[in-house]
Amino acid sequence: MAANLSTQAQRTRILEALRGGPQSTYALRARGISHPAMRVKELISRGYVITSSRVTAVDSDGFTHHGVALYGLASDDEAIAAARLSKGGTP
Repeated sequence: MAANLSTQAQRTRILEALRGGPQSTYALRARGISHPAMRVKELISRGYVITSSRVTAVDSDGFTHHGVALYGLASDDEAIAAARLSKGGTP
């Protein structure tokens, strides 16, 4: 059976991966996320607190790249509080 490539399914896979720890752009692409930066941006706009830093990483062909995004997810409690604040509520 083919993987579900809908944007919603990709966002769900990103959240599942990030709950296990920080993930690079390459690690997310290996999970079937075709455009990780856009999916992360969509999650942030939905209230998730996702951090991004730049790292050096090696791609699947063995080439080294500098400035690859490494994403991290704040705890679910922090994400819920941030979402409430963004809507004018209290944490």
